Amino acid sequence: MSPLESSSVLEAAETSSLAAVTGIVLIGALTVRGIWNLFHHKGMLSGAKGKIL
Repeated sequence: MSPLESSSVLEAAETSSLAAVTGIVLIGALTVRGIWNLFHHKGMLSGAKGKIL
């Protein structure tokens, strides 16, 4: 394997790991936001119920 080939393999590995990390962060942020919205809406619903009753 020539030095050029090994450096391009390293670059590809770096790029793919960066993409993986970015994906994980995005999914994590969306999940947290989804859970937060769920709890937020539940809180609003119970608050509205309390006002109606």
